[in-house]
Amino acid sequence: MEYIKTNFMGKVEDLSKIYVPINVKDHWFLVVVKKSRGLITYLDSLKCSKQRHERMKAIYDVISFLENLLLDDWFYQSDNPERPMVSKFKFQEPEVPQQDAQSYTTSILGGQGIHQSKDVHRLCVWTSQSKERRHSKTCY
Repeated sequence: MEYIKTNFMGKVEDLSKIYVPINVKDHWFLVVVKKSRGLITYLDSLKCSKQRHERMKAIYDVISFLENLLLDDWFYQSDNPERPMVSKFKFQEPEVPQQDAQSYTTSILGGQGIHQSKDVHRLCVWTSQSKERRHSKTCY
């Protein structure tokens, strides 16, 4: 865990968004946690009512994990920080264009909508921004 914290994560005070790609039954979707807005956004280009329960459970598991992870003092610069209660964030599920159920492409969901790509090389999982520095960590 120390390796992950040191190489892929910043301090919570500088945190703007956390991108969490999730795979359930060979299908990828994205959850974006926006700390400053207290918002969790679920983006899925292949919604399936039969899989909804499992996907929602995976999202809530991630939310619980993030909340517990953010209890660690390592993630804070100050001695008495305000700890985000991710489970209390507003949940939204905006409409996004849907891919063909028979397609074998992987959709990358982003600020501009959905971008189709057959190969996904990197997914950003933790971004932070401050006046002094800007950084974005990626993993494979």
